[in-house]
Amino acid sequence: LPCRSGLTSGSISRLLRKISRDRIDRFLMRLNAAYQRERGNKMAQRRFWALDSTSITSYSENIASVEYGRNKDLIDAPQTNVLLIVDQKTGDPVYYRSFDGAVPDVSTIRNTLVELAMTQIDFSRVVLVTDKGYGSSANWDDLLRSSMSFISNARRGLNAAITQLIDEHYSELMDWNNGQAFIDQNAVTVPVEWRYDEFPVEGRSQQKKASHRLYVHLYYSKEINDEETRRLKARLFAAISQNRDDKDRLTEAQQKLLREFTIEKDGKVQVRMRKVDEKLRHSGIRVLVSDAIKDPVECCVAYEERNQVEYAFNTLKSRLSCNRTGVHSTEAWEGELFLQMLATAVSGMVRARVRLYNDS
Repeated sequence: LPCRSGLTSGSISRLLRKISRDRIDRFLMRLNAAYQRERGNKMAQRRFWALDSTSITSYSENIASVEYGRNKDLIDAPQTNVLLIVDQKTGDPVYYRSFDGAVPDVSTIRNTLVELAMTQIDFSRVVLVTDKGYGSSANWDDLLRSSMSFISNARRGLNAAITQLIDEHYSELMDWNNGQAFIDQNAVTVPVEWRYDEFPVEGRSQQKKASHRLYVHLYYSKEINDEETRRLKARLFAAISQNRDDKDRLTEAQQKLLREFTIEKDGKVQVRMRKVDEKLRHSGIRVLVSDAIKDPVECCVAYEERNQVEYAFNTLKSRLSCNRTGVHSTEAWEGELFLQMLATAVSGMVRARVRLYNDS
């Protein structure tokens, strides 16, 4: 900066306000154009982009996107949310956006797809990788309508169809013959014909005439199942012991455990094993849904490698101390976030290149 002495907070705010939304959008378009030029023929290869968001606390009343919301630690606070997409292999940033703190993750996909289209990015060979916070039937429909391929972590409680698929293929999933040594899990893939409304109209009932094949990958990890079994057993036995020694000191959580998993018979507290088996039946099971990745191992590896975006957020919030906004206006916040994202991107790209060098 062309300044001989240190900047005051007011001077910094004025500089940040000059980084307008329009300038940021132009920068992202040029960045992605350079990204495509640099890779040339490699753009024809399949690429995985990790998408995630995080919340940043702010008590400023002058930042438009600050609203009360619940963060991923289940704490209600005034916050703004930041969504980021990075290339999983290179660590290059593709897109970011700040949005209202009250908007849940699952509701952000549609607007993100619209804005990605405006950046003129070629995502014909891109697979968007999202965690369970973005898994929903509506988001899958939007992604299919936008011709954006995806890998989505589907929560078991997302809809009855997911649970039904697990139950229908449960014996296959437990079969050692379906083990995949590379990921140390059992895996079963179920192709399904997914029907959706290709041209939805607000106020009109859905016309699910379009269809697309989706691959529902079911995974079972005995290691995770054993760990969750051990935890439940330890908590339950501690509650039984506390109930025997001093009922009045039982915590609310312990009382709930005893109500759910025990019964008193002949003056003794006994574990209801049927309830335990029901609780642990789906433990260690993960469901990934993709429209493009048929192979369960490739799909699992691509999902696990989405840690690039999590590393980026750790850099943003911990190493760059961007866990609070630190400014008091929407314009200054847009500028500060832009600079913070640039620093985060540089860190991510260096980390990715070091990893590629070590792997070569």
